[in-house]
Amino acid sequence: SAHALRAADRAGYSDPYCELCVINAGTDKPLPVQKSKVCKSTLNPVWQQDFSFSVGEIQRAVLKLIVKDWDRWSKHDHLGHASVSVADMLKGDWTGETPLDDTHTHNCT
Repeated sequence: SAHALRAADRAGYSDPYCELCVINAGTDKPLPVQKSKVCKSTLNPVWQQDFSFSVGEIQRAVLKLIVKDWDRWSKHDHLGHASVSVADMLKGDWTGETPLDDTHTHNCT
């Protein structure tokens, strides 16, 4: 889920979705990108989806999250991105909240 996203549409909402990928240690090459469903007309999306990744070296792997606004006729707008250590998630050191950085566009690839 996310909350208080930037409104990217004229109606004052966004149609957010999330791209997820894992960057394995020792390479900058991400594993295949997975995408959440689009949540229409909201600034507080709740995706409630499960994703699975095959991770190489867990201690140095990073889960990258890119939140975008879906648009039918134009380029999808970047709403923010974040990175989370896979090791921290697995050992319980991650609280489940990470602020999105919206200062520049990021991609999984």
